[in-house]
Amino acid sequence: DVPRVNGQLAVARAFGDQNLKAHLSSEPDVKHISLDQGIEFVVLASDGLWK
Repeated sequence: DVPRVNGQLAVARAFGDQNLKAHLSSEPDVKHISLDQGIEFVVLASDGLWK
């Protein structure tokens, strides 16, 4: 299982969950990665893909 905010929400950030707003951030985690010809695929996914 994963850690949850107030035992309910299993995400690092959220939009619209007003009752959990004090515990959450809507700031995205942004990373810049240089792509070169050796990279064939880029997978952009949430934890739901792996479960």
